[in-house]
Amino acid sequence: MKRYIIFVGGGIQEKNIIKVLKKHYKIILFDINKNCPCRKLANKFVNISAHDYPKIRNSLKKLKKYNPLCSITFSEHEFANTMLNNAFLKKKN
Repeated sequence: MKRYIIFVGGGIQEKNIIKVLKKHYKIILFDINKNCPCRKLANKFVNISAHDYPKIRNSLKKLKKYNPLCSITFSEHEFANTMLNNAFLKKKN
């Protein structure tokens, strides 16, 4: 069974890496642009701005069922990426 990876931003700069990762993982994509270049590559698309932290936080509850491995970004969205990784990579007690 393939694990999920979350990508924050689905612009042209992410297209090649998403194509490569899709061979081994399923992709959950966050992007404000409903017509972003990587939307068709995503297994699940979340239409949300990487700067809208309250909405990202709310969407985390829905995404937990996918048990994502990590979150990746190649842009200025580091805070959103950190927040997502912290939510999913916490050590379980």
